[in-house]
Amino acid sequence: MATLHRFYAAVPASIPDARNELADFAARSGAGDDQLYRIRLSASEALTNVVVHAYEDEGGQIELLGTITDGELSVLIADEGRGLRQGCQSEGLGLGLASMALFSDGLTIATRSSRGLEVRMRFTLDGGPLLESSYERGSLASATRPASPRFSTTT
Repeated sequence: MATLHRFYAAVPASIPDARNELADFAARSGAGDDQLYRIRLSASEALTNVVVHAYEDEGGQIELLGTITDGELSVLIADEGRGLRQGCQSEGLGLGLASMALFSDGLTIATRSSRGLEVRMRFTLDGGPLLESSYERGSLASATRPASPRFSTTT
């Protein structure tokens, strides 16, 4: 499993830095051009939401976590700010969350137990699983092959 974990100041200048670092990580992990476009756009929306909405004062931070597992990029963009606020109007078009949902292969938005908000996005990479087994039998083959639908541990 490959991992990228960074913290950035919640300021506008951090948005392109975080977005580019995530895109570079995704490109090294097998993301194609179309996927990189979708990853960049979705990350920009989530990062911008943190900068614009999360903190009342300066000093906040953005957490960026990217992981590659079984041919998927999972992205967490989180803050420790005010969280979702009911009745709060934005000056934007209101398309950020819809764009993230449209361009990712999975989107979850949740209030953090400590404080703040987290956005989790999932992107299936073009190349499929990065770890391919050339083993036909044994423990390594079992560990790198998907579970059989014919086997279940439930009763």
